[in-house]
Amino acid sequence: MKKKMSNVPERLRQTLINMKQRCYNPNATSYEYYGGRNISICNEWLNNSNTFYEWGLNNGYSNDLSIDRIEVNGNYEPSNCRWSTDAVQANNRTNNVFIEHGGEIKTASQWGCEIGTSGDTIKKRFEKGMDILENKHHIKININGEIKTLKELSEESGILSTTIYNRYINGWKNENLINPFIDDTKHIEINGEIHTVTEWAEISGLTREIILNRISYGWNNEDLIKPRKRNGKKKYIEVNGVSHTIDEWCDIIGIHRSSFNVRIRKGLTGDELIAPNNKIKNNYIYHID
Repeated sequence: MKKKMSNVPERLRQTLINMKQRCYNPNATSYEYYGGRNISICNEWLNNSNTFYEWGLNNGYSNDLSIDRIEVNGNYEPSNCRWSTDAVQANNRTNNVFIEHGGEIKTASQWGCEIGTSGDTIKKRFEKGMDILENKHHIKININGEIKTLKELSEESGILSTTIYNRYINGWKNENLINPFIDDTKHIEINGEIHTVTEWAEISGLTREIILNRISYGWNNEDLIKPRKRNGKKKYIEVNGVSHTIDEWCDIIGIHRSSFNVRIRKGLTGDELIAPNNKIKNNYIYHID
C-alpha cells in the first residue's frame, strides 16, 4: 500500500480529485469538455497521487493558482501543465477567438484589455469588419451624408452615446441610430422566425417594455428574448426593464464601478442611474471620471 505524503495542501489534493472526475466520470458536470474530448491524466499521476503532489509543489503551486493545460487539446501530464491565474486560463480556452491586427495575434479579450473594452465588443467589431481598436469616443458616423461624433449625435438626439454606439456596432444605420421611438408593431427576425415585439414578448415570457429597451440599447438576435438572469451571487440592477450586473452596466455606459455605486447610494434611478458622466451634475455625484 502506497503511503500518502504528509503536509500536502488540501486544495492540491482536491485538484487531483477534480481532474479525475472531469476526465473519467461521465456524470461530472464538465465531463463533456474533458473525458468527452478524450482528455486523460498521465499514468504516473493517475496511479500515484504522490507523484502529482511532488510535481505540483516543485513547479510553482500556490493556493491562488489553478492547474492549466498549455495545449488545450492535450492531456494532464508534466510536459503540458502549469499553474496559472484565472486570467491566463481564460485566454487559453477552446472558445477564444484569436484575431490578427497590425501583425500581432491575440485573443479578443487581450485586445479588449488594451483599450478598456470587453472581448465581446472586439469580436463584434471584427465580425463587422470594423477597426477592432477604435476608440468609441472618437468614432465619426455618417448619417445620410452628415458626419458627426457620438457626442454630437447624443447631444442633438437626447439619446445616450452608449446606446447609439451599441446600435452602431450591431449594424444599425442612418436615422435608426438616433431614433428615440421604437415601433412595437415592427416585425423582428430572430433565428429565421419573424414576429412583432408583442408576439415575441408572448413567446419569450418577457414584457414588451423589456424587449423594446433591449432594442434601444442595441441588442439583437436571440439576446432580445433571452431570459433575465437572477441566479448566483451577483447583484442585478434593473433599469427601464433591462437587468445587468453592476460591472455590465459600467461597461455599457463607460464609467467606473465606484461611480456607479455612488449613484446607487445617492438614490438615482432609471435614466439618471445610467447616464454618461457629462449628463450628471457635479454637485450631485461625488466621483466623476
